[in-house]
Amino acid sequence: MSVRYRKDLPNVLKKVNCTIKAGEKVGIVGRTGAGKTTVVNTLLGTTYISGGTILIDGTPIDLLPLKSLRQSVTMIDQEPTLIKASFR
Repeated sequence: MSVRYRKDLPNVLKKVNCTIKAGEKVGIVGRTGAGKTTVVNTLLGTTYISGGTILIDGTPIDLLPLKSLRQSVTMIDQEPTLIKASFR
């Protein structure tokens, strides 16, 4: 897939290809500005796919209701939080 933020802007991700099997857990890691957040935002349906397709269970994400699409993706924010406390 290739992704841009709007139809009139250049691609910010180009020719990304990935297959994730059902039930797999995947972490996206990389340096600042590498496109991690853009990939997740694209999975959540908030960016414009300018080339290719994302399929979930064989269905293109643009045919899925947003609620269903967003329930199928879990995101753990990249900002680490440390708490100085005891847990019981």
